[in-house]
Amino acid sequence: MLFIICLIIPFLSGAQSEGIQNKRSLIIGAWHSETDEKWKLVFSVDGTCIQYYEDRILETNKYAISNTTPQCGENVLVNDKTSYLSLINQETEEEWCYEIYGVTEKYLNIRPIDRGGFMIFVRQNVH
Repeated sequence: MLFIICLIIPFLSGAQSEGIQNKRSLIIGAWHSETDEKWKLVFSVDGTCIQYYEDRILETNKYAISNTTPQCGENVLVNDKTSYLSLINQETEEEWCYEIYGVTEKYLNIRPIDRGGFMIFVRQNVH
């Protein structure tokens, strides 16, 4: 039995990290809020997320995508289907955490950890 568990654990952690890596690459780009097109998030490969409103910079954050607990001090579920987005303001060091419900070529769907409701963003096409 122990032998089987030893074989399964590396497989599961590999699948989990592959899903996280996929989300890290898919999130790169510009996204506007589905409910307020004036609000935009731009994720860069260097781990920076710049938030804009009406094309003015609101704040600059460092971001991370992980699958660990806790997130923003809250214990969260961790399994092969969960992943979390953390944004840390570079000036104030205030942190916001979101569960990632989906990220595709077209949509980013997140939910704040400490409250309900979804936030849906649509990828902005670059012309």
